[in-house]
Amino acid sequence: MLQERAEEMEEDLLPLQERHSRLSERSAALRAQHRTLRPELETLEAEDERRIEGLRSAGAAMRAERAGLAGSLGRTLKEYELIRRSKKGIGVALLQGGRCSACNVSLPVSVQQRATQDKFPPVKCPSCGRFLIRLTQPA
Repeated sequence: MLQERAEEMEEDLLPLQERHSRLSERSAALRAQHRTLRPELETLEAEDERRIEGLRSAGAAMRAERAGLAGSLGRTLKEYELIRRSKKGIGVALLQGGRCSACNVSLPVSVQQRATQDKFPPVKCPSCGRFLIRLTQPA
């Protein structure tokens, strides 16, 4: 009876041993593949670091430029920030075809004329309160 049980266990164990052998071979192949790909990964990571550092320095330069420009705007910048916060991040609207692109209200001719003169301080939409700008066509 013990002999029969031992034979049954060997039969049950054989598929497990074969599976273990296949998995060991697969593991060895994956480790070898990892070793060959590791230098490429390190190169790509180094390139990413250089790109990220470039983006950081460009961002710092843009923030410095913005700070310089913001100093010359004074009260208008504060007003813009208030408008932007109250309007879900959008404080400027385009003047297109006599309408405000943000709220789609038809603007009075006097507002349209003042907005097209590009004078400072900027003109606000009487409906939504955003600053109005018009895009000039490239020559």
